[in-house]
Amino acid sequence: MENDMGKYNLINLSELYDGSGNLYMHLHGIKLMPYSSVNRDDVGQQKTGYYGDSNRSRISSQCLNFHRRHFLEEMSLKLDGKKNISYRTTKYYNLIVEKVAQELGVKIEDIPTEYVELINELCKTPAFTAGKKETSKETLIYISEHEIETCARYICEKHDGLLANLKKCKEKKKAAPENVENNDEDSSESRSSKKKGKKAKKAEENIFDEFIKNELPQCHISTSIALFGRMFASCPDRNVIKSLCTSHSMGTNEVHKEYDYMSAIDDVKARDGEQGAGHLLDSSFNSSCYYDYANLSIRSFIDNLKYAQLDKEALKKEALTGIAKVIVSNYSTQLSGKNGIMCSCSKYDYFQIDIAGGGVYAMHTAFDEAVNSDDGRGILKKSIDRVIKWQKNNAKESYKKLSIILILDPDRRDEILEIVSQGKAKENFGSDKVIVADCIDDVHIGIVKYLVEESNISDWCE
Repeated sequence: MENDMGKYNLINLSELYDGSGNLYMHLHGIKLMPYSSVNRDDVGQQKTGYYGDSNRSRISSQCLNFHRRHFLEEMSLKLDGKKNISYRTTKYYNLIVEKVAQELGVKIEDIPTEYVELINELCKTPAFTAGKKETSKETLIYISEHEIETCARYICEKHDGLLANLKKCKEKKKAAPENVENNDEDSSESRSSKKKGKKAKKAEENIFDEFIKNELPQCHISTSIALFGRMFASCPDRNVIKSLCTSHSMGTNEVHKEYDYMSAIDDVKARDGEQGAGHLLDSSFNSSCYYDYANLSIRSFIDNLKYAQLDKEALKKEALTGIAKVIVSNYSTQLSGKNGIMCSCSKYDYFQIDIAGGGVYAMHTAFDEAVNSDDGRGILKKSIDRVIKWQKNNAKESYKKLSIILILDPDRRDEILEIVSQGKAKENFGSDKVIVADCIDDVHIGIVKYLVEESNISDWCE
């Protein structure tokens, strides 16, 4: 039967997912969290959700991305300086004001009023208000340090011309009344007034048109923006489609909410013999083992970085550095929620990265049935067993080029090493090559080495 099926195979998935057009980096992690409440809902309780047969603890992708993004920004600041950082903020006006003050060499309060007026006009454009009618203070945007510097430098260098254009726009707007008291809508006077009003409005909107079209799109958008993306509804040139997708972190075991009742003692009241607590608090918590998953489209990430107009080698270096940052930030980031009272920091006991040209490799379905510890082995080890078993069961539908596994359990690590040494990596993990790493440095170095030596990343940087 299998021989007969060959003549009907019109699509060769091995060729389709060969990685020549794009490669995807899949990141998996298994982590056991102690008593914690790192991600809470609107009533202050640890988030949960039903999956498969039971209620599980959950950490939202927004929470994960927030902490990983800030960890990545800190790495960029240390490695590259401020040139490669970015801000998600409603206070971009303040950031531009600070840069203009630096350009002029004055204190913020000493900036001439005409510069402040130009900054206000720039922040009203669709490139900053994202097409909303609200004031800039109400619009949250994602902007890089280089974009802020470019805006400030343009205002300072083109100061005289911008002010002259602004003056003309104001005069035209003043000369064209907004409302014409004429009931005859088809009268020539009414039509003429409307045209003047539209021309004045258009002229006012186009004060920074040349800058927004030609200079702002050439700015360096930072590694974070290239990964997490951003959207401007009325200024599509500034849109960046995210290249890194993150799944909600899912508990592998069933959980029941528990509550922590805490009382804080008033030292002075206690000294004076008075009874009663000075403060009362209760909060929910649980302990769970989590499966984390994220994937990065490497080709999309590189295309996003091309906004910076870098040469081929510089772009390649920035892309590889960015990929290493993704690996380290996903592995090392600690969630801060309720850490002050629970100190629930923990590291991954199992961390795996796959490189593939296509296919689905998220392993959530391994936990359709909740993991339990009724045999005394613990949910952590059994959760790791589940992802290893899932990969073996799905090996025939896997087109992974490389898998790098970092596992803390020495016994399980030796078992995987034995599988690899026997040449059984493909049938057990569905991967052409499996590497067992000793530390996180081995992981990101191994991924970068593969991309440099065995992928088309140089061609994608053209």
